[in-house]
Amino acid sequence: MIIPPRAFSSDGLNNRLQELDLADEQIMQMLNYEIPPVELEAWPVFTIRTTKERPYGADKISPYTWQGLPPLGDDGHAILNPLL
Repeated sequence: MIIPPRAFSSDGLNNRLQELDLADEQIMQMLNYEIPPVELEAWPVFTIRTTKERPYGADKISPYTWQGLPPLGDDGHAILNPLL
């Protein structure tokens, strides 16, 4: 199996997979791996697409409370915020 470089964000990963000399099934297992939902954590953060300082000097993954957003998991009762 040849993995086209465009399938990855860098040629480095493609080269590394080829160096491992894995069977097609092993590669597919790696590519199809999913973290079980119960092991995931999620919270809103301040935008990560800026170089501006975040409120209170927080880092990129610090929780941030956005005004007008429903609690996580309550997508059916969202009040649309015109600024978002």
